[in-house]
Amino acid sequence: SGLSVFLICIPFAWVSHWKVESWGHEAQFALCFLSIMSLQNIFESCGDQLAWRTGKDLGEFICITFKNCVEATLALILLKGCHLRLLQSTIIGVVVLHLLLVQGTAFFIGGSKTIKQKLHDHQVAINPSLLMVG
Repeated sequence: SGLSVFLICIPFAWVSHWKVESWGHEAQFALCFLSIMSLQNIFESCGDQLAWRTGKDLGEFICITFKNCVEATLALILLKGCHLRLLQSTIIGVVVLHLLLVQGTAFFIGGSKTIKQKLHDHQVAINPSLLMVG
């Protein structure tokens, strides 16, 4: 996909960690952001392929797990650095994003195309249930 172009940013993001005085924090952030976007795209593709091969319920769980790899990595980095307030804010932001924004947008877009939607109870409840358990 188009985001794979940004894979070239990964080595530059790694080098920018040691060259932050000359390159600046803005360049380091931009390179790391582009690198994370391309890696997230790879994780999502892998999750979709594994979900396709494992079946419906296990596939959805694998898909959700792979799509949250960036958040899990960020949480581990913040926990290692003892940035607990920032970690709490990040977790709350992810939960609010997944519960409200993603589902609300999906319902809005789906509702704008059809007059009546037929939703399966199990599939609608799986994402909020997994977020609450997590």
